[in-house]
Amino acid sequence: MNTPQQRDTDSADLVRGLDDPRLLDGLEANTYAAYAGYAVDSGGEQRATPDRLTYIAGIPFELFNGVARARLAAGDMDAQIAAALQPFRERDYPMFWWVGPSSTPADLGARLLERGLEDDGAMPGMAVALNELRQTHDAPASLVIEQVTSPQQIEDFTTALRAGYGVPEVMQEPLVALGRRQLAHPDGTWQYFLGRLDGEPVSTAQLFLHAGVAGVYAVATAPSARRRGIGEALTRAALLAAKARGYHVGILQASAMGQPIYERQGFRSLTSFHLYLWRPDAAPPRG
Repeated sequence: MNTPQQRDTDSADLVRGLDDPRLLDGLEANTYAAYAGYAVDSGGEQRATPDRLTYIAGIPFELFNGVARARLAAGDMDAQIAAALQPFRERDYPMFWWVGPSSTPADLGARLLERGLEDDGAMPGMAVALNELRQTHDAPASLVIEQVTSPQQIEDFTTALRAGYGVPEVMQEPLVALGRRQLAHPDGTWQYFLGRLDGEPVSTAQLFLHAGVAGVYAVATAPSARRRGIGEALTRAALLAAKARGYHVGILQASAMGQPIYERQGFRSLTSFHLYLWRPDAAPPRG
């Protein structure tokens, strides 16, 4: 397996285990930095201020546009929310507002609903000690997992990712361009993994090394290849690559379908992220 250029990891900066008091902060920081990274690497930007992180992609795709780590001050909450949404209104871009463990005020979600955002559901933030990662299924013998390095692998990765998530074909080239930029990072912060079944690209996973933990993202499997342990195999490959780099803890955000699978692998739920979706055609706020 070809390996991208790797940075030396300062072990003092790494979260050491599930009892490390830095873990929850690391989980949240890795999550938000990953999605902000998608925005920047797709030709967009991020803006970090004391009250929020805003990231705006070069493409109108809600997963790559959003607000996170919002800590709104007491006072006119409606005005603060309106100001946070304004960059997306100006561009007619859909976006996600993340409400996570550090978000304030406590009723932020309800206030977002009042401003016309839609409740897109919650995801548990999960973590696993990499020395306790369990394998619960044997993947098909014809599954080959590759670490993505070549232009053709990036194309195939994107094709499999779109199939797994139901992303339209119009996103193929923007996502390929994103992959090229992320894999060009000289420190190997991002790593992509592609699963081929009988030679066909069917499954993906991404690894993002940041804030002392190893984040796993974009675990997707084409519908025709599901329920065969392939997604688990891709997740495991990404986490073992992180372990080889000296990392001790892996993190991810799970769907309702994925949560029990990750729990069997040894992941534990530590917190919750709630997503609120804003669309350009959203109804005006009430009141």
